[in-house]
Amino acid sequence: MRADLKMSVFLLLFIVSCSSSQWGWKPENESGDRGARKQNMVEDFDPLSLNDDDIIVTPAAVNKSKEEQRGEETIPTEVEMKQREVVNGYRVQLIAVKDEDAARKVQEKAIYLFEEEVYLIFDTPNYKVQVGDCKTEEEANELVQRARSLGFSDAWKVPAKVYTKPVKKMKL
Repeated sequence: MRADLKMSVFLLLFIVSCSSSQWGWKPENESGDRGARKQNMVEDFDPLSLNDDDIIVTPAAVNKSKEEQRGEETIPTEVEMKQREVVNGYRVQLIAVKDEDAARKVQEKAIYLFEEEVYLIFDTPNYKVQVGDCKTEEEANELVQRARSLGFSDAWKVPAKVYTKPVKKMKL
């Protein structure tokens, strides 16, 4: 009987000590919520009021040779983007790899070697480097041959949505 009494007392103390932590050992904050953290947030912020979409990039006034222009980052102007149409066509794919760094290295090399636009496309799980906006299969075949002669031995043509008008390059 003494063992039963000791066991009962032990269980009672164990249950009380384990359950007491949920009864409010956390201090109350000003609002009376136990354990709740009140954060001061500004909820009247409107991101549409930033007016950050009116950034205008103007072309550089310096004339450069084609060799100097290669490898420069380019962006189309707003007018050029509106003039571009998307049609079914072909691009030449130079590589498809899972490593982004390897794809970016190939992209940099392609930007230097090709006059056509170079695209880095992520299509899960691969990064693809594609060149050109060929409207016909014959144009794509010619570009494949040129890519192979420039050292991209595994280049192949792929069907893609392409732009009808090329973008004039300008310095960022």
